[in-house]
Amino acid sequence: MLTFHGEYSYNKATTYEGFVALCHFEPFDDIDLIRKAALALVKKAGREQIIVVPFAHLHSKVAPSKEGKFLFQTLVHSISSQHPKTVSAPFAVEKALHISVPKKDSLINFLNFKPTYLHEVRRLYEVYAEDYDLHMMKTGHYKAQERIYEAVKAHIYEPVIDVACGPGFLLTQIMRDYSKVYANDISEAMIALAKARVKGKHIAFSKDDAMTLDSFGGKRFGTIISSNLFYYIKDREKAVQGWKKFLQDSGSIIFIEEYPFINTKSKYFEGKRSGITSILSPVSPDEITALMKHNGFTLTLNTKTAIDKRHDLFGLVFKK
Repeated sequence: MLTFHGEYSYNKATTYEGFVALCHFEPFDDIDLIRKAALALVKKAGREQIIVVPFAHLHSKVAPSKEGKFLFQTLVHSISSQHPKTVSAPFAVEKALHISVPKKDSLINFLNFKPTYLHEVRRLYEVYAEDYDLHMMKTGHYKAQERIYEAVKAHIYEPVIDVACGPGFLLTQIMRDYSKVYANDISEAMIALAKARVKGKHIAFSKDDAMTLDSFGGKRFGTIISSNLFYYIKDREKAVQGWKKFLQDSGSIIFIEEYPFINTKSKYFEGKRSGITSILSPVSPDEITALMKHNGFTLTLNTKTAIDKRHDLFGLVFKK
């Protein structure tokens, strides 16, 4: 059993006794991992009161403040929803913490939950969905997407699915011309923005891994659109082979990708670029074309438009 004396602006004299969870958040911790940690803490604590304390300063490799606060709030909510005897220290508030160990055999255990690559991508955009949307809007990326869409839309056949719809800008373009539309994204925050953008339109949303599209079973699409997604995928061969199974006999896959990948400066992504660039691997149009031909596809359109003076947005259409 551990006891700590918290010295805060609102509870300087308060003493809590119970199971103390000292929380450290790293850049790619995510919601699923936090919920898993909450479940483990509840099981370990048993009937003891749980005291949750954020210790973001334990290591130099820490999540930025906005991410850390989001993860901490998620952890506290997840624990308290399962354990009625839960208290928490405030996040990012100057504090003095004194821990006393009344028994010599008391132990401090560290639980480590390793994120998968998919978790890393999901967590990043759960936190930065709105910032990403504003960044894309203000830096010319959406204007470029609009031009590419106009160039490729003659090659789109229903039903069509955008396998990584993000905040939904491209969906607004597609919905003007087509009615049998599906949208997928692994981020709940992204889907929320997309739903608001296409409010009033009939569209089915899913939250699958874009590589596997588990919700769709035997569904067949006329067109699969991969926009600003392929550079996040580690096993691109597996992704293409998986998508091929979802295509109708004469179906197409359309890639909308920027190349070369350049971190366009904007106030919305300040301090977040390292997190983004560490989980993506830029891929050239030639590399995509070689991969698609290897998997039995024919290139039917290769077009591009400038995002800015330094890099372009490509539209590549491949027919099965």
